[in-house]
Amino acid sequence: MRFWQEGQSLLYKHGYETVMITPWGKNALRVRATKYPRFTENDWALEEQVLAAGNVEIVTGAGEAKVTNGRLCIKVDASGIMTFYRDGKKILKEYHRDYDQPSCRESRCLKIRGREYKAIVGGDYALKVRFESNDKEKIYGMGQYQQSYLDLKGCTLELAHKKIGLISGPLDSYILKARYHAYFNALEKYGLEISEDYIGLGYYVSESTRKYIPKLLEQGVTAILFSHDVRAISAIAEFDDRDIRIPDDISIVGFDDLPMTAYTTPPLTTVRQDRIALGQCGFYALSCLLNHVTIGSILLRAPLIIRGSTGPAPRQE
Repeated sequence: MRFWQEGQSLLYKHGYETVMITPWGKNALRVRATKYPRFTENDWALEEQVLAAGNVEIVTGAGEAKVTNGRLCIKVDASGIMTFYRDGKKILKEYHRDYDQPSCRESRCLKIRGREYKAIVGGDYALKVRFESNDKEKIYGMGQYQQSYLDLKGCTLELAHKKIGLISGPLDSYILKARYHAYFNALEKYGLEISEDYIGLGYYVSESTRKYIPKLLEQGVTAILFSHDVRAISAIAEFDDRDIRIPDDISIVGFDDLPMTAYTTPPLTTVRQDRIALGQCGFYALSCLLNHVTIGSILLRAPLIIRGSTGPAPRQE
């Protein structure tokens, strides 16, 4: 990590990334980051005339630095993680979970970075910035990480699984196709690896379980989603025969929340279908059809029931 000052701007370099923090008006700071050799001179959407900066102070030290402009201050730690203060009170901090952050008290094995660069085909890149969520501040869609405020389905991501497989029946039905596409959409949403080698499709439960589990394990998969609870229960027996421990060595998730899933060994984490709501929707749809009332599709939210078959990803040696 290297800090230096150019005019009233604080710059630092971490790996291949360069960050510039510049006073912007009396009580604001403009933050730019790039992996190119230099910054452009474009102001992009910042079209308004900028007032003169306030009282600017830049302090650099051994492994840390800060820049203050009026009421706003940004402190940068030894890993390049920025924390924002207003009138001396912390208001934002970048969300960073990686081994290079000494101040991180959370799980570092997630390897999530506060600033994530993603290449764009044809040139250039997109930059995603993440911030820690603040209690009592429910601002959605601003890049904050809001487990405390949202019914987040992606619990396998929080357990640091990077390679997640799918074992399903053939894609002959609408339901299985929907679950298949939901699996791909979730991986894409969280930036996880997508590979056809992590997927197994088969008609017969026991046969497809025996066939695809060894293949997925060879690919380094640490969590498997099953299209039905019956397939997941079959997998529990298969893993037991192979002396593979659930959830220490592998995590599995079913779908449906059949009554028996609470009594398997270990109890199965699964997605619950609200059977009463399904019945009510079926009655409503049938009543509309009988009375020639046009209806659209009805979407029911399926909660994730977390039990004992999911745990942190095993540490890779």
